[in-house]
Amino acid sequence: CDRILWRGDGIEQLSYIRGESRFSDHRPVCAVFVAEVEILNSSKLGDDVDVEDYLQRRHSFYEY
Repeated sequence: CDRILWRGDGIEQLSYIRGESRFSDHRPVCAVFVAEVEILNSSKLGDDVDVEDYLQRRHSFYEY
């Protein structure tokens, strides 16, 4: 059974994808989440913080 385990307040799962494999009984899984975060020391980050700038984007589920 292939899963992604998560727990906590301020986190919400948006999607879950399970890939198929002809070569193994283990299947790759991928999930997308939205999480609320608290910035404790914003002086180190500057005036504008955009989380999108810090996230790595994947254009395909199979692109690692």
